[in-house]
Amino acid sequence: ADQRDFSVLPDAPSEMDYALQWLGQEKIQGALLDVGCAGLRLLASAAWFRKRAGVDIVSFPAWAGHRDIDARVCDLDEGALPFESESFDAVTCLMVVEHVFDPYHAIRELRRVCKPAGRVIVGVPNLAGIKRRLELLCGKLPITSSQNSFTEGGWDGYHLHNFTKDSLE
Repeated sequence: ADQRDFSVLPDAPSEMDYALQWLGQEKIQGALLDVGCAGLRLLASAAWFRKRAGVDIVSFPAWAGHRDIDARVCDLDEGALPFESESFDAVTCLMVVEHVFDPYHAIRELRRVCKPAGRVIVGVPNLAGIKRRLELLCGKLPITSSQNSFTEGGWDGYHLHNFTKDSLE
């Protein structure tokens, strides 16, 4: 039998890792907004930005430890982002748009607060990914909510919308 220890393998890169790598490679700096900032991991890792801000639907305890980051509560389903138009050089929004009621409003807000030459990075689960295609071929639909959604193996995180690369574009 195979006795190799796979527990020491590094985790696969996350959407956050890819976003940070791309921002660094493009030498984008100045002001960064992370929509769906949670515990501020992305913003804390992007220390080369002179201004870092984040919003999430609720506050997180980690915010207290990062006084240099402007973290605010904001519900995109209730209105606009609490920032002036064209105030950020980069805006990240990773694994958020699939959860809001109106993704068109959310994307318009991301673009509104980003400078004209700035970058908006959006990440969503890909319904057309190979894992999803195989599940659909087997007749298994994504479970977006149910009475026992936290214990069901197919739970899909209460996503309100599904996207493919083309539908996101």
